[in-house]
Amino acid sequence: MDVRFTNLFPYPGTYDYEWILKHGKLLYPPDEYLNNSPAYLDKPIYTGPGMSIEERVEVIEESKSEIQRLQQRTWVDRAGKMMTLLLNGNYKVVGAKVARTILKHY
Repeated sequence: MDVRFTNLFPYPGTYDYEWILKHGKLLYPPDEYLNNSPAYLDKPIYTGPGMSIEERVEVIEESKSEIQRLQQRTWVDRAGKMMTLLLNGNYKVVGAKVARTILKHY
């Protein structure tokens, strides 16, 4: 299971972009955040009703921490299951699982 949280990058011409222009404010020009997206992954792109910039930063940080926690737990769980299989002599099952994981992620 993979869980992903991403920062909303409003694209010109989309509903989100138009809504932000009507109800909030873009903090950067679209060309800037769309052409240099890695630099903006952890920064709020816009302001709007309901959440301050500081709250948006906090949510982004909490999301990153939660993803790291879930990924670590997932890998620990997988390693534990594999060790159990190995200890029980199920080498073919472990090999197949490792191969699928490598193919999925690389």
